[in-house]
Amino acid sequence: MFYQLESFTREQAFHRNVESDELTDVLIEAASEYKQLHIFTKAKERLVRISKKGKIHVTEKGTALQVKPRKHNKAKEHLLPEGKPVDS
Repeated sequence: MFYQLESFTREQAFHRNVESDELTDVLIEAASEYKQLHIFTKAKERLVRISKKGKIHVTEKGTALQVKPRKHNKAKEHLLPEGKPVDS
């Protein structure tokens, strides 16, 4: 199983895929570099915040992540519908 990590700078977003056995090490590394981590799973959403003194605060929400299915070949919205003749 792979997990996708996303990090941001002011102008860019970076994505990285990590295997299950690497995840713990990568999260420890991220916690030393960032002060806030958002972790989304199918069952819960977690917010991990690290204070200046190094104290860790974890907030959990029980709401599941809702992923909407996307249609890749959806019909375009035109003023005049495609395939219908226009009467003069």
